Amino acid sequence: MKKKEKETIIETDKNDPIAEDYIVEDEQPEAAADEQPKDSLADEYLAVAQRLQADFDNFRKRNANVRADAMLDGKLEVIKGVLPIADNLARALAQEEKDGGSGTLFDGLTLIYKQALQLLSDQGVEEIPDLGEQFDPNLHAAVMQVPATGDQKPNEIVEVFQKGYKLKDKVIRYTMVKVAN
Repeated sequence: MKKKEKETIIETDKNDPIAEDYIVEDEQPEAAADEQPKDSLADEYLAVAQRLQADFDNFRKRNANVRADAMLDGKLEVIKGVLPIADNLARALAQEEKDGGSGTLFDGLTLIYKQALQLLSDQGVEEIPDLGEQFDPNLHAAVMQVPATGDQKPNEIVEVFQKGYKLKDKVIRYTMVKVAN
């Protein structure tokens, strides 16, 4: 037989917040703690493990989506920086063509312009169709309207002021156009 150890009971003030942590209520004997069957305890632990696994899977998927969005945002910022350079090269080429369009300067500008367009193309950037197309407010920004002439249809794009570009389904820059009404 086991000897019971004598417990020392200390008188404490039950309203003392520090003492509340040390007040021991009548505890159930150890046998009462084992009343829960071991199978139900194992099921509970399994359920907790499954919830943790599901939470971790959701965390991993959420982080993958955030990372992909951040990569796309960074890519778009670089592309937005390259577009004005390509526009200026196109303007320089157009002016050189008006002035005769020959010589090493013209050839050099042409090569640089082609490289800029190839860089954009390699990144998946596409030019938005414009001249002669029907106006689409999801792709174009109408800055002027003119009356339709004989061969023009209503809402047809008759002039392009600035080219537009898109990456997959996302518009990077809308095409600025003049539309026949």
